Amino acid sequence: MLAEHNCSLPLRLVGSLEEEILLQETWWRERQTAGSVLVDLRREDPRIAPLRKLGLPAVAVGHPSEMPVGAREMLLSWAGRAVPGEQLV
Repeated sequence: MLAEHNCSLPLRLVGSLEEEILLQETWWRERQTAGSVLVDLRREDPRIAPLRKLGLPAVAVGHPSEMPVGAREMLLSWAGRAVPGEQLV
C-alpha cells in the first residue's frame, strides 16, 4: 500500500524515551512525518502527553489492557478525525 502512494515508513531506534520524544517533536515540527506507531507501551507512558500536545496522530501496538493512561482517549479522538483510507505515515 505504501509503495502505491510513494510513501515510506521510517524506523529510528533510540536509546531512551526522552530521545524518542525529542525525535517525534522534531519530525512533526519539520513535517517529516504524518503519524507515529507507539510500541513498548508503559502504564504511565511519558510519550502520551507530548504527542497529545503536538496533535501528532499515533497508533498504539499492544494489548488494550496494557494501554497507558490517556492513550485510549488520545487514539480515539484521532480516529474520529481520520478519513477512511487516509495514510497516517
